[in-house]
Amino acid sequence: MKVLQINVTCGRGSTGVIAVEISDLLKKRGHESFLAYGQDTSTVPEAFRIGTTRENKLHALWNTRILGEEGTGTKKGTKLFLKWIDEVKPDIVQIHNLHSNCLNYEMFFSYLKEKQIPVVWSFFDCWPFTGKCTHFVANGCRKWESECGNCPQLHTSGPTTWFFDKTRKMFHLKQKWTAGLKSLDVIVCSNWLKSEVEKSFLTSTSSSAGRNISKSTKAASRSRGLPIWERASIVNSSSNRFSPIGLRYKVVFCMFLYDFYSKGTIIY
Repeated sequence: MKVLQINVTCGRGSTGVIAVEISDLLKKRGHESFLAYGQDTSTVPEAFRIGTTRENKLHALWNTRILGEEGTGTKKGTKLFLKWIDEVKPDIVQIHNLHSNCLNYEMFFSYLKEKQIPVVWSFFDCWPFTGKCTHFVANGCRKWESECGNCPQLHTSGPTTWFFDKTRKMFHLKQKWTAGLKSLDVIVCSNWLKSEVEKSFLTSTSSSAGRNISKSTKAASRSRGLPIWERASIVNSSSNRFSPIGLRYKVVFCMFLYDFYSKGTIIY
């Protein structure tokens, strides 16, 4: 089987390392593995770079920061990427993180639908089913359950924009882009995220044919030889570790883990 993985980075950062580890495991099991990325340099020489640094920076400045339409640039780079996919002819495409000004979503998803390639999408945040936000808990925003717009986190969460609120437009574009895929299997990392995805347009009756949502935490724990809940850690990201709201919830949850399992830790 030929598997193509797509992520913002390759071999760097959390999702970039995950993609490479999956690739190594696929090869060990006799499959062909291919990697594509859009930002930074790669630790895997044969990985395909989507777009040039100049094109992706222009995408970030014009399409995202000014227009508020992240994912509508990098047309030349995406065209070359799709030509490369034609050569690879993958049996399945696994998506990790996309939101980083390095891919034209309209061209990419149209190609997947035209070629009828099954898709597996690993969700590490909520960006795939919101108008732009990666997380919405801090503001308690639930607009994404029906329609985004007048975003309360326009200049913070997710691909930030300086001027225009295009979250309503981007919300409906994401519906359009994902509707009609041959199949879409969504992999999430928690029961909470699974329950949120189930409330989104991704599982609506109009666009949910051939779709499945699964949680990978138990499988991940077993693969590392850890009984479920014997050990649990909360990793606090460097970007928001001093946020009063975020840190408060992490401390409370860590106390909960310690009371019930005696092995809850916070890692900075």
